[in-house]
Amino acid sequence: MAARRVRVAAHAGLWYTANPAALAAMVDECLSAGASLPAGAGPPVALVGPHAGFSYCGTVLGSTYKHLPADCKRVVIMGPSHHVYLRRPVLSQADVMETPLGRVAVDRASVDELFASGQFDWFDPDADEAEHSIEMHLPFLQRAAVAAGMASAPSVVPIVIGGATAKHHRDIARAIAPLLRTPGTVLAVSTDFCHWGRRFEFTHGLEDRTKAVHESIRSLDMAGMSALSSLRPDAFAEYMAKTGNTICGRHPLSVMLQAVAAEALPSGGALHWLAYDQSGKALGKDDSSVSYAAGVLTGPAPAAAAAAGRGTEPTAASP
Repeated sequence: MAARRVRVAAHAGLWYTANPAALAAMVDECLSAGASLPAGAGPPVALVGPHAGFSYCGTVLGSTYKHLPADCKRVVIMGPSHHVYLRRPVLSQADVMETPLGRVAVDRASVDELFASGQFDWFDPDADEAEHSIEMHLPFLQRAAVAAGMASAPSVVPIVIGGATAKHHRDIARAIAPLLRTPGTVLAVSTDFCHWGRRFEFTHGLEDRTKAVHESIRSLDMAGMSALSSLRPDAFAEYMAKTGNTICGRHPLSVMLQAVAAEALPSGGALHWLAYDQSGKALGKDDSSVSYAAGVLTGPAPAAAAAAGRGTEPTAASP
């Protein structure tokens, strides 16, 4: 493995401002405006949020990290690979990850333990810095930690997943299970939802003349979010096989569901969808859009709220 190194904020100044004061103010505003969990919800154990430029998805990502637990010490954060083919999931070789707001420590001991499990490869440092799915969550993690009164941001265990099968999902979930069962550890999944348009080679909904394209996209995404809310890996796998929705983080999401199935994350909880938005309102075949959603998986609710159900979907008031 490479010697001690810093992963630089390669997308600062491109996908989000590199000015520390402006970045902190923008993220704080998004966190403050973020949607709340329903009354009686259990404690957050996993977070789901997008990874686009903050001008597109910042308000949605704020609804995700608004719910970082105040006692969180470590975040196992999983994202998809956008630029390189990966035969197996990969682990960052960095010791710290830099943003304009400072540095986030990588939990190297846990990363090394995962590598020793034989389920992971090392991420090439150049490919690591080119990949944005982990980086885009870090400023929100940092400012959420400040809002929660933490002395510093939780350490991270960054995992990037490329191609994967259901067996890979189960194997990864088993490998990270000891970390997730440790108090103070939260799972975070970095994913966008539908990527629609010719440039994504996905134009689902054009055949339905009764709906605007962006409404068809929303319906497609909501069906996927409903499948995820079932917390059943097979339900989400069936949805993906049926629709082919271009959810870039489908493999990390599947690992999250397998972690619930393996009881590495609490069963009997609920996946709450707090916000949803699209980068643009697609109307025809020449348009394009990317969808964003904020989800929070909570542990079992207090007894008084147990009858409230297993999950919630965004309401009409959601972004």
